[in-house]
Amino acid sequence: MDEHLLQLKHDQYQRLIGAGAFPKTFKGVVAHIIALSQDPNTSARDLAAIVSSDPAISSKVLTVVNSPFYGLSSEVYSLAQAITLLGFEEARRIALSVSIFEGFRRSDTQELLRIWKHSICTAVFARMLGEQNRRFEAEAYTTGLLHDVGKILVYSVKPQAVRSVLNEYRYSRGKMTYLEVENKLLGIDHTWIGYCAACQWNLPLVMREAVLSHHDPHLSTSHASKILLFEV
Repeated sequence: MDEHLLQLKHDQYQRLIGAGAFPKTFKGVVAHIIALSQDPNTSARDLAAIVSSDPAISSKVLTVVNSPFYGLSSEVYSLAQAITLLGFEEARRIALSVSIFEGFRRSDTQELLRIWKHSICTAVFARMLGEQNRRFEAEAYTTGLLHDVGKILVYSVKPQAVRSVLNEYRYSRGKMTYLEVENKLLGIDHTWIGYCAACQWNLPLVMREAVLSHHDPHLSTSHASKILLFEV
């Protein structure tokens, strides 16, 4: 990728988002949970310790685990018990999902809910497709969940600017793409914002490229076939 373009986008990202825009929870808990999937020596105890470091996230994870969706025969009171019952990977996915959106509770509720539902649906379908390649199954879910993280970041710091983007996009009646409107009003679009954040968090290359290229997978230099899963 062109180094001059990368530097230009990084500078635009810093001006819009800023170094202090990320909730501590998002940088800490989420980054550690993602890292677990890259470490073959990780354990259920490691996951429980990371999630337990944030009481709000711990509580919400247990709320999800005890929901009717999982149909457990008795109520679960500890993270260790939840991991044992659901399995490490499912527990990790729940913790990751909760952690990401817990960090942005102050964002515009309706739009954040829409992004949340879209991200979860993308993650689930990506995992289903990724099951055809067992090495990519868990990675597919996490990548699908994070593919629109750029939108979440913008909402966390510039909610009014995003409303302006939405209004102009609707007003254009299809004459401009959403990315084009973002670039016009913000100077950068959510794919680049997400990519810069993913680089900042040292996420795996396939995740970074999926965040950047999910509207056009052919932009990916090395993972185009995988990124086709997230073309939404």
